[in-house]
Amino acid sequence: MPGTDPRRDPTITGLTADSRQVRPGYLFAALPGHQADGRNFIPDAVARGAVAVLTAPRPQLAARCGDALLIEDRNPRRRLAQMAAAFHGAQPAVMVAVTGTNGKTSVVEGCRQIWRRLGMNAASMG
Repeated sequence: MPGTDPRRDPTITGLTADSRQVRPGYLFAALPGHQADGRNFIPDAVARGAVAVLTAPRPQLAARCGDALLIEDRNPRRRLAQMAAAFHGAQPAVMVAVTGTNGKTSVVEGCRQIWRRLGMNAASMG
C-alpha cells in the first residue's frame, strides 16, 4: 500500500523458529529453548531476510532487530501457534501417516487412489 511503512506492516512469506531456515520475508520466532536461546540468533535471522521477529519481552531487543518489526509477547509460543494457524489456514480433518521399513510408498499410493475414487481429497507428501 502506498505510504505504508513496510516495517510496520511487513509482508510475511513464511514462519520459522530456526534462524538457519529464515528466507527473505520470513517471521523469525526467537524462542528460548533447552539448548539455546533463540534471541541470540536474531541478528543472523535479520541478516538472512527476516522482516519480523517474535519473542518474549526483553530490554534492548529492538536494537538487535535492525529494520525488522519486533513483536513482543509474554507467551510467544502461543502467539506463534496462532500466527501459524492463520498463515497456513485450515488443516485437513483427517491425516494419515505410514511408517515402517518396507512398503510405505505402495501403501500410501494405494490409500490415495482409494480415497480419490471415493471422492475424497487426497494428497501424498514425501
